[in-house]
Amino acid sequence: MIRVDKIEHQSGIEVADSSLSSSSTSTPDDKQKRLPSDLSSKIGAIYQAFPDEKQFNLEERSNSAWNTEVKKSLKEQIILDKENKYSSSIITAAIKRYFESQKQILRESKPNQKEMVNGQEKQRKRRSRHQRLFDRRKKYVQCDGLEWWNQLSIEYMSLESSDEEDDTKIVHHLSWRSKKLEEYLKTLDARADAAIESSKHHAAPRKPRRDGVVAEMIPPASAPSLTISKNWRRQHGRLMCSSSGSGEHSDVDSASD
Repeated sequence: MIRVDKIEHQSGIEVADSSLSSSSTSTPDDKQKRLPSDLSSKIGAIYQAFPDEKQFNLEERSNSAWNTEVKKSLKEQIILDKENKYSSSIITAAIKRYFESQKQILRESKPNQKEMVNGQEKQRKRRSRHQRLFDRRKKYVQCDGLEWWNQLSIEYMSLESSDEEDDTKIVHHLSWRSKKLEEYLKTLDARADAAIESSKHHAAPRKPRRDGVVAEMIPPASAPSLTISKNWRRQHGRLMCSSSGSGEHSDVDSASD
């Protein structure tokens, strides 16, 4: 059963839905009618007292068998109230409108499905690019840099975007990376480019790249001190202390920028 726990009652509820009127058509005057605010508040109070298993199923239509029974129970309690001064038709319209407001609140609380799928797809592509860049560099790691490389992962790779006007890739370096890490990654890229140039099969070279806006991101919690810029640590020291309980970032003098 789907319920909405928090309801905001307006001073009056407009009857804007044709489904709330007795006829299939509505006039401009009908659309301007407002249901009594005290009635809508009363409906909300009674409904919120219903146990979960007796509330609306907001995934179903208003006229489903279940929701019809819930509306019937609401109406019976309002009619039995000695202070009730409203006609049966007004109560019915107010309950229908209340159902629609609950359904709207539920819809607005859910993330847009299309946006969520697009976001997941972008994240998947970004991780795939990171993985390809990581694997490419890994091929050219030499023995003297193996210990250094083994501390890295795809989270240490730069972000990339495409220039819509040409075929250039825009590289967004990570703001927290130390100069030593930047130089090491550039060395691996240079080795990779040289290997492609000298290859007998002459594999297609990488697309042209240029530096773009630096990506302001937080380093992995386990990032070694040597990988993090001194300037970044000075500016975000408090953040680093709270994000890493292992003390991996505590040696602020061990890195050389």
